[in-house]
Amino acid sequence: SRRRPVLGSNQRSAAHLDHGFGREMMPNVSVLRGVVLIQARMRGRHLRACLRSVFRAWQTVSILRKENEEIRVGIESCEKKRQELLIERDRSRNQFHQARARIAQTKHGVN
Repeated sequence: SRRRPVLGSNQRSAAHLDHGFGREMMPNVSVLRGVVLIQARMRGRHLRACLRSVFRAWQTVSILRKENEEIRVGIESCEKKRQELLIERDRSRNQFHQARARIAQTKHGVN
């Protein structure tokens, strides 16, 4: 009994698709299939590279959002401190003007 050689999957496909037309009628299917597989791998690598770029961009956006939030909180803190200082300044001005008015009244003899 004659044993058939074990064929790889691409060779089996080529033999299966021959359908008796002869090799001269069909291009070498296993080579074509190899080219298609290489193209698919290249597309897959390109897609993965694109996805990595998108992921890095999202990471950058996340970092920038955190930094932006820290800056916003810092600005709010500065604004709150500025408001407190303005209130303190106004209080000091009022006290100064009241003290000056009392001094003026005592100079003029008004109690």
